[in-house]
Amino acid sequence: MILIISRVGHTVNKVMDWLNYYKQPYIRFSDADNLYELLDIEISDHSFSVRIKKGNVDIDLYSINAVWVWHGDIRFKGLSLSDVSRISKKEEVTQNLQSQIRTVYGFIENYLISKRIIGHTFLQDVNKLTLLSYARQVGLHIPQTYVSTKTSHVQQLTENNELITKSIQQSPFIHDSNGNVILKGYTTEVFHEQTKKIAQERLFPSLLQEKLDKKYELRIFYLDGKCYPMAIFSQRDEQTAIDFRKYNHVKPNRMMSCSIPDYLEKQIIKLMKMTGLNTGSLDFVKTKDNKYVFLEVNPVGQFGFVSESCNYQLEKLIAEKLVSYC
Repeated sequence: MILIISRVGHTVNKVMDWLNYYKQPYIRFSDADNLYELLDIEISDHSFSVRIKKGNVDIDLYSINAVWVWHGDIRFKGLSLSDVSRISKKEEVTQNLQSQIRTVYGFIENYLISKRIIGHTFLQDVNKLTLLSYARQVGLHIPQTYVSTKTSHVQQLTENNELITKSIQQSPFIHDSNGNVILKGYTTEVFHEQTKKIAQERLFPSLLQEKLDKKYELRIFYLDGKCYPMAIFSQRDEQTAIDFRKYNHVKPNRMMSCSIPDYLEKQIIKLMKMTGLNTGSLDFVKTKDNKYVFLEVNPVGQFGFVSESCNYQLEKLIAEKLVSYC
């Protein structure tokens, strides 16, 4: 049996459609439901089981052969940190009970990681700065990068350089009380005149990178040693030139399949092995002087638009990989 741990979405549905086509049984933990209940865990010399329940059906995770983790985590009904907060008002007791819940979830996650797994991490992202360091080690070009904590340093950098700034880690999405996104963190150009207006000297650690002269961007989906590249001509639109996620829905960026050099694919494979990831979405820029410059890897990055624009049928490939694990 296959276990899918994901959020609800069109891409996941397509993978499940292919599993249905191949008549492969599966279950899914979704962020949109609260349907699963942890029954019990048994560990002994002669037996091992992690039993869960959905509706009237009992499932032993021991029967799981393959796992796909994509934008999701494990949640059981009545077993959350907030549930514990309602049980006890004494802080020390609450912290102790929450620690025990984390241990239960940590055990289950580690157990599932021991299976044949795609996206074998329950972390939603990896350290961007570490990735840049790894990329440098495998021979990839990376943008000149700074993390600054002083305004004077930022002013010095911007005086003679074209720079951009973005989140050091995950880009923030701020929501209002109704759950609507009211603020998004995008990559933005930094101008020297702006930095001269900053009053305080001490800054929160801020990431700055050289502004690349783009020929086009690359989104490369990686799956178990193979790369599926797509070119994005974001620089042709002022709205998307700095950050293509500022989508122009009226006149979308042109996206098309492309090829990458063999040496670049080998470097990517080395990088992914260093990170321990067997899948992910990699962002590159091809500059006007024909350098491939690595930006980042998102272990759970969107790939549906890559699959559709390039006719790669990535959802089918993921389903087939999972089936081969069973």
